[in-house]
Amino acid sequence: MDVKKGIVLVGSVALAMVLVGGAWVVTAPPENIEAWKAKQCNEYVEQLEMVNRYKLFWSVFQQRGAFNDCLKRIEENAQKP
Repeated sequence: MDVKKGIVLVGSVALAMVLVGGAWVVTAPPENIEAWKAKQCNEYVEQLEMVNRYKLFWSVFQQRGAFNDCLKRIEENAQKP
């Protein structure tokens, strides 16, 4: 029984590390963004943090996702005539 519990524990920890690492990589913002875009999106994320301060699940992944959404909106607005 002890060996079985150990294998399950190690497998669970490894799976959690893979999931967290994968989510971190998937939500990574592009590296070549302009400074004013990054500043504007960082301010947007800070405002969202103030709104979501009391939510239990406002995580770094959601912050990075919000930053990426902000970048997409800036790009879409720049392309509109």
